[in-house]
Amino acid sequence: MNRILIVKTSSLGDIVHNFPAITDLKRNYPETAIDWIVEENYSDLPLLHPGITKVIPVSIRRWRRESNLANTFREVSRFFSELQKETYNAVIDTQGLFKSALISKFAKGPSYGLNSQSAREPVGFFYTRSFKVRRDEHAVEKNRKLIALAMNYNLKEKADYGLQISISQKFELDINTGPYAVLLPFSSNKKKSWSDEHWITIGKFINQLGMHSLFIVGTDSDYRDAQNLSAQIENSVIFPISPLDKVTLVLGNASVIIGLDTGLTHLAAALCKPTIGIYLTTNPDKTGLYGPAKIVNIIQSEEPPVLTKILSSIENFTQLKP
Repeated sequence: MNRILIVKTSSLGDIVHNFPAITDLKRNYPETAIDWIVEENYSDLPLLHPGITKVIPVSIRRWRRESNLANTFREVSRFFSELQKETYNAVIDTQGLFKSALISKFAKGPSYGLNSQSAREPVGFFYTRSFKVRRDEHAVEKNRKLIALAMNYNLKEKADYGLQISISQKFELDINTGPYAVLLPFSSNKKKSWSDEHWITIGKFINQLGMHSLFIVGTDSDYRDAQNLSAQIENSVIFPISPLDKVTLVLGNASVIIGLDTGLTHLAAALCKPTIGIYLTTNPDKTGLYGPAKIVNIIQSEEPPVLTKILSSIENFTQLKP
């Protein structure tokens, strides 16, 4: 059996944007086993796609913060030792950074990636062969085209994330029974933040539509902010971001998701949920919500105002049949 290694280590949104390329690859090479190298915090995420055979965790982010250099050296050595136990028919780096290119270089098998004009960093010389892909295309299509070029097949279908979750699976939530909307107002990039007043307005509008609001939080700071918002939105609930499998179920069972430009917002769209992405300082052309799902990208500079468009989109989505 052929075996292919995909290198896409982070972040959450970038990993989500890689899923349609995996769908394409399995469609063209159904008997091929696909391994995926990803940061340890996201190790559950690739397995949402049935085409992934094995996930190989890497800890680059933690290694950079580690003060015990001896332990870090042992972990790094162990990772590369394990990596070289397998020989691959192809090693494909869709990240296009020095860290991912170096991993590709050490893996056993011919390596493929973006050329130095197409990648975010000049890494083309690391690979056995590199390819040119337009930089102005959406990240989903860049990933799809790179893997198609590396594996020599044509793209004939539209992007398909191919994720599988059982949204009927039971899970416990501290929320009244009934439909709910997920609000994702938190971002590590404070420039993407939006005013509390607008989120409170959205939460109250969701109540008027007969739904509850649920905030997903990942840090202590997010939790404090979520408490302040939740106190002003009736029947709202705060849910922790980990473990990822439960968060995926929370998103999968939601009626609608409204979020900033964050990984969870992209994951919601990939799960084919009605999703509204809010872009206050960035342009969604390259990294916005993408695909056949019921999605809306809302940009700050467009008319009508952002809040008006969001409320209208929520109402439209909730009137759609599942």
